Amino acid sequence: MRRTSARVLTTIAAIIAVLATTLGPASAAPPTLVDFTISESLAVTTGMLTPGCSGAVTVTTSPVTVSTSGPFTEFAGTKTITCTEAGGVSGTMTIEFDAKVRLEPFCDGANKGSWSVLGGTGVYASATGGGKLNGTYPGGDSCLAGAVDDRYTGRIRI
Repeated sequence: MRRTSARVLTTIAAIIAVLATTLGPASAAPPTLVDFTISESLAVTTGMLTPGCSGAVTVTTSPVTVSTSGPFTEFAGTKTITCTEAGGVSGTMTIEFDAKVRLEPFCDGANKGSWSVLGGTGVYASATGGGKLNGTYPGGDSCLAGAVDDRYTGRIRI
């Protein structure tokens, strides 16, 4: 009887431990709405990111994977967003993105896709979340403009 009771207590303790690590603390902050735009022209990027950053933002884009399937071209990659406050860097957040644009028989002049947080440092060390990506090309319908304004909307928790 004692062995059975010990097994039951051990099993209950293990279940509580698993639930505690997967559910997280009950007082965790709710996700915050985000809406930021990254304007890219060749290798130059700018943008704004809140919450967590009121200072200058720089964005580093990794090499982008480009693939074509029928009339659509897909762009995928990662971006590292660095927030620099007056007192120094307050954190970085790396996101992955995936967007498609219709190029044939005409260029849509816009791309659509999704993004999600991969990880971060500083104020973004525990960041999670993601959302939608909508991009427009300067000049309206010219997908060959060499630039894109990508708007990222969604929710992140920091």
